[in-house]
Amino acid sequence: LRGEPIRAERDPEISADVPAFLPDDYVPDTGQRLDFYRRLAQASDEDRIREIVAELEDRYGPLPDEARLLSDVMGHKILVREMGAIAYELGPTRMVVSLGPDSPLDASRVMRLVQAKNSRWKLSPDMRLSYAFDDGEKRDRLVAARARLMEMRACRPAV
Repeated sequence: LRGEPIRAERDPEISADVPAFLPDDYVPDTGQRLDFYRRLAQASDEDRIREIVAELEDRYGPLPDEARLLSDVMGHKILVREMGAIAYELGPTRMVVSLGPDSPLDASRVMRLVQAKNSRWKLSPDMRLSYAFDDGEKRDRLVAARARLMEMRACRPAV
């Protein structure tokens, strides 16, 4: 409507080396567990994830750590989807976001991020933006990765 190209949102591939799942003893019914996985994966924003988490807690009690990690990883998925990423990897020492060709991130802002003094960001020729965690960040990678994703999100053009 505003003369902007329509961007087809793609579902990024997510790889996180954290135990992020709904334990069988938390949601015993396989069908219900699969339904919650589907709903979390299809959540369009973090408010929707919070609603699903509230429903889980209402039905099954406080979330176990694995389920909390799953909700955190699904929050990361929403952020990387907004950035036009095709993949997101969270490893023990770094995170990598593979940007798609139609990523809405502003190239000059991304380059400022990468080229900043003492930057832990790197950009490869194949558009993989990686961030190396420092020792403190390695202790809580999900929190650190979310902060870095928010930093990336700020590279979107001003509207």
